[in-house]
Amino acid sequence: MKIKTLGMAALLLAAASGAKAQSFDVSDIRVEGLQRVSAASVFNAFPVSASDTVDERTLSDAARRLFETGLFDDVSLAREGDVLVIQVVERPTIARLNIEGNEQIADADLRRGLSEAGLSEGQVLQLSTLEEIQRELEGVYQSQGRYNSNIETSVDQIDEGRVQVDINIREGEVARIHQINIVGNEAFDDETLLNQFELEDQPGFFFGLFSNDKYSREALAGDIERLRSYYLDRGYAGFEVTSTQVSIGPEKNKIFVTLNVDEGEQYRIGEISFDGDLQIGESEARSLLQIEQGEIFRAAI
Repeated sequence: MKIKTLGMAALLLAAASGAKAQSFDVSDIRVEGLQRVSAASVFNAFPVSASDTVDERTLSDAARRLFETGLFDDVSLAREGDVLVIQVVERPTIARLNIEGNEQIADADLRRGLSEAGLSEGQVLQLSTLEEIQRELEGVYQSQGRYNSNIETSVDQIDEGRVQVDINIREGEVARIHQINIVGNEAFDDETLLNQFELEDQPGFFFGLFSNDKYSREALAGDIERLRSYYLDRGYAGFEVTSTQVSIGPEKNKIFVTLNVDEGEQYRIGEISFDGDLQIGESEARSLLQIEQGEIFRAAI
């Protein structure tokens, strides 16, 4: 009997156009093209069973569901009378997985992480998984401050149904702070303010070995708080950092930090008065104060 092919393209086109197709009762389902994937894996993912009544829309959804398992490069459906034939082209399995260039991440740890993500020898290759792993690895190195890291992957066929996957890692160097700029300061010069920072810029070749010039958001947040405390303890009660810009140089190994500040006015202690039920005389209370009228306000007092 002549086979009527219901390929994916035709199915999707019919579903999109809303065309009404002739339905039929499925008496049996046969799978063709399996080599390594089990028939059970196909039937578990294929939402049509023998005795079901189907049309093109139903088959379109069923084929899509099977394709989304990631086990096949192609899925098509055909009909022999009332027998539904599932024709598949399996994706290759990974016969060899080569990794080069990783020093910051131990080989065993990296392979364990790749395996948990679905990439290891013996598993079916899914290019989407490989691309996602590549992005995640780049994110891992960037979290270490290695913004010029680079991950390259390649897939080469060994023989029918087997491939070799190569992951080449260029970890790069940790980006370091090259310059910290403070904009808007008038009461204190740059050197005075930068001395309050734990982060350092341009430490020099030798002393850079002992410097704290590795950028982190947490370290910068701590330095901003130290800068704020420095101003508050010198009368600038309205001081604020209005914006923070962190940029990376074109080679991605130098970081530039710019803080825009609004110093505000410097405040002094005005009139000092007492209120409430004093248990001692006011003159004695005043003698106990560590501040005097006219002094610069200090938040730490």
